[in-house]
Amino acid sequence: VSNISRTGLMVLCDQDSVRKLVPGQKTPAPGNWISVTTTFSVPVVANQPVSVIAGGNIVHMRRIARDQFQLGIQFSEFEGNGFEYVNNYVSKLLSTSSH
Repeated sequence: VSNISRTGLMVLCDQDSVRKLVPGQKTPAPGNWISVTTTFSVPVVANQPVSVIAGGNIVHMRRIARDQFQLGIQFSEFEGNGFEYVNNYVSKLLSTSSH
């Protein structure tokens, strides 16, 4: 994960991963998003990460190097307290970056 917000995340991956996730390796067109389930960790308190499971759609794909791609995933739903964990983590990042 290279970037995270309340609405989605950006993932860096290699071409093999893109082949598995994006049919034909073509950038998803609006309305033809690719549904995925993401699992990632965010720290709730120092050194205590929690797993977040979120459904979403791949809405962006860009090649940034020979074997490196960015995939933008927009969240559509969270399991359990996932949104609260992401919201708290993003709020903490924003508050520390503005000082």
